[in-house]
Amino acid sequence: MKKIYFSQVLIIAFFAIADILGTILSVLFSEVLRFGLDFTSWFPTSVTVFTVLSILFFQLCFFLLAGVYKIYWQNAGFSDFAKLFFSSVFILFPMIPLSLISDNVFLPTDFVLFSVMLSTFCACFTRVLLHMYHRMAVRILKKHGTGKSNKRLLIVGAGEAGQIVAKDISVNANLNYNLIGFADDDPQKTGHNINGVPVLGRIDDIISICEEKNITHILYAIPSADEETQKGILNICNKTECKVKIVPSLDQMISSPNKSFA
Repeated sequence: MKKIYFSQVLIIAFFAIADILGTILSVLFSEVLRFGLDFTSWFPTSVTVFTVLSILFFQLCFFLLAGVYKIYWQNAGFSDFAKLFFSSVFILFPMIPLSLISDNVFLPTDFVLFSVMLSTFCACFTRVLLHMYHRMAVRILKKHGTGKSNKRLLIVGAGEAGQIVAKDISVNANLNYNLIGFADDDPQKTGHNINGVPVLGRIDDIISICEEKNITHILYAIPSADEETQKGILNICNKTECKVKIVPSLDQMISSPNKSFA
């Protein structure tokens, strides 16, 4: 536990340093865009420092309010990156008025706009880079790990529970499964991809899907279904030669916190 906490602290420190360096480089690059490489025509050092510190201050405020530094970026989703982007863009709201009303320093609006947008790009880029590196590392570990080709998984239920499991499998090297697809009765999902995972057919198609795709493991992921519905679906699953596991309901997870389908 201490090791995990320490690793997360290091990642937060890395992002904090990256955000500071990114903001400094963004402001300097904005001056290059405005004045070129003629340093004599650049803003006074006090203006540059004022801009960097102002952006960093508001960036820290908005990031803390939005919980950006609490996000586990290795396993981040679209909503997390959207939160990061909008938190960064919101820095413009205090920065532009500040540039207009400052008594001691005058900051052109276009200079502030370029600086904040470049800073936003840097903040997003570092986190996307870590996210992609983590996913690539997991894929390499799974590709060269043992047992992946023998664990061809079909998830029954493409709802919230199934999507959470699918996402966890894609980023967790310890879950050594080759996720083939979903089976779901929602006609709006059948034939489409959900986060890159295809919905291969309806629940009645489970037997044919397993035969066609050489499925070896089935995971039932509809914890909200009533007992009769669950029994009927599991009867279909048990007609295959696959190993069948069940995602526990919330009550089951609370009563048996160590229960796992792996």
